[in-house]
Amino acid sequence: VFVRRPMYPILSDIASEQLLPLHDSTSEQFHDRSRAQKQSMKWILRVEREIQTELDNIQICPAPCEEGTVLVSPPSGTRQRRRCPLLSFGCPYGSGVEEKLDGYLNRLLLGSGVPQRHIKNFAAYIETPALLCANKWGFGGFLVFFGKSGVGKSFGAAWAAKRYLRSMIPDLLDTKTWNRAANAGENTVWATVNRLIRDKSAISSSCAARLLVMDDLGREGDFPTRRADASDIVSARYDMKLPTIVTTELTFGEIIAAYGENTAFKLVEDIQGETSGGMLVDCGDVSLRPDNDGLYCEEKSVQRGRK
Repeated sequence: VFVRRPMYPILSDIASEQLLPLHDSTSEQFHDRSRAQKQSMKWILRVEREIQTELDNIQICPAPCEEGTVLVSPPSGTRQRRRCPLLSFGCPYGSGVEEKLDGYLNRLLLGSGVPQRHIKNFAAYIETPALLCANKWGFGGFLVFFGKSGVGKSFGAAWAAKRYLRSMIPDLLDTKTWNRAANAGENTVWATVNRLIRDKSAISSSCAARLLVMDDLGREGDFPTRRADASDIVSARYDMKLPTIVTTELTFGEIIAAYGENTAFKLVEDIQGETSGGMLVDCGDVSLRPDNDGLYCEEKSVQRGRK
């Protein structure tokens, strides 16, 4: 019986030739380190379970607290501070954080060009079609508000921009993460279309902004070059799939007539592949601006109807 020897040496042959030591001091040290790591992991897991047990036992708000944290003392570890399990915007510390966050986001919006009047109106607002759709926007593609003057298009745009900045903060109660919103705010551009197309440098910056608000589309006049520049901005934002908010007094048919079907359909296409963009919002024709009597036109018409 003939047995063919394998072309390559098997493991026992290699070990016998001392090419791959199976038992030496190096392997023993490796096993020692592995056992030490396993023991450390067991200790860490035990301490974490003890900490979680203490946190679960907190049923009453421990106010005043230190920046929303509580001091826990696990039996197997050292005393340390952890986030309070009852922390929310309803607790004393959380309510103060919410006020600070609101002011912080407002300052970011003001720095990006949002008019002061819209920021002031955040405190007292009226439910409008623009506001309702701004709350539904998923920050993808275009959000287009159209309607007559004074129906709340620009305020809806400002509201949506604030929601976008707030979405940049993963933990609203952790002030250390607010810098993410600051970075997004620094790359947010709010400007009228007239201002954008008259400044060539503004066109390039608006095309790459993380969030762009194009206010008053259609107010640039009946100039082919200006409308071509506005269409170029829309196309660039469309190609880069960047969130863009547009306000205009033009209907969708008038947008097609002024800028062409290519630009118009880019404004309403859902470029994210989900219901997050491509929203065309009809804000109506009822003005919300105060008249001479200090009442909103819609409210005054209701009062007159009752009389």
